[in-house]
Amino acid sequence: MCEEMVSSVAMYYRPILTHLISIRGATFRKEFGQLGEVRSLLGKGVQIMALTTRRSICHTLGMNRPAIFASLPNKPNIKYVVHAKSSSIEESFSQLVEDVRRLRTAYDRTIVFCRSYNDCAQIFIFVKKRLGKEYTEPVGAPDLALLRLVDMFNACTLPAVKNSIIQQFTDPNSCLRVVVATIAFGMGLDCPNVRRVVHWGVPEDIESYLQETGRAGRDGQPALAILYYGGIDMSSVNIQDEMKDYCKLNKCRRNFLLKDFDGDDDVDIPVVTDCSCCDICSESCKCIACEDINDKSFY
Repeated sequence: MCEEMVSSVAMYYRPILTHLISIRGATFRKEFGQLGEVRSLLGKGVQIMALTTRRSICHTLGMNRPAIFASLPNKPNIKYVVHAKSSSIEESFSQLVEDVRRLRTAYDRTIVFCRSYNDCAQIFIFVKKRLGKEYTEPVGAPDLALLRLVDMFNACTLPAVKNSIIQQFTDPNSCLRVVVATIAFGMGLDCPNVRRVVHWGVPEDIESYLQETGRAGRDGQPALAILYYGGIDMSSVNIQDEMKDYCKLNKCRRNFLLKDFDGDDDVDIPVVTDCSCCDICSESCKCIACEDINDKSFY
């Protein structure tokens, strides 16, 4: 970008807002990672606000002693759970199918995030085939979008179908209970009563994981974030080491997720000390609620 263009931008846009440089600057939009060069040309009169992980963004933009306003992305109502993938999709999602069959439209709203279109299609086809005539509400109704209990959403889904799925999923009176999707689903989604977010595969970084799991429990009620990982995830060069470490933890998952956001030592990480924190913290818990979850629902 030439200096004349920079001057023009500086004239009309004050302050400049930069967002998710640490993530998109490394993958989706590499130019985001070069905004530090733009900033060096703007001069002292232009104010800049940066919203993302503190340490990485200050380094990228070359900020010297910036004023920092810190807020942790902590959602105490979400319980974090991690499982190693079993040998098959069928084994991992059979309980979900049985719960949908039993509860029907009383089943909790659930998003299943997949890392690839192939996984998304396989899980959706398995659930649909296993449910059979119970795939729609009422049982045996025609296979129409408005009557489905489960649907699929990905980048190849037609725009009209995408809009229909989003509208149904955010309508508390609709039949749709489960959306099997790639990360194309959920950006800007305003659905407060999502009770469960499942990841089939590991997100690339902690920030993405927190954002995607944050679509659960927006109403402040208890919610679950369940992650399934496998050997391919652990060997992928596209997944940051921190996410791989998260899968193998033997200590509090919530503290691990938030540690990179604490910044200075004077910022305290809120800790959920009971069994609602994560699967690690609940290992020693024998309360009735934990036993009920483990025995009777998709977990």
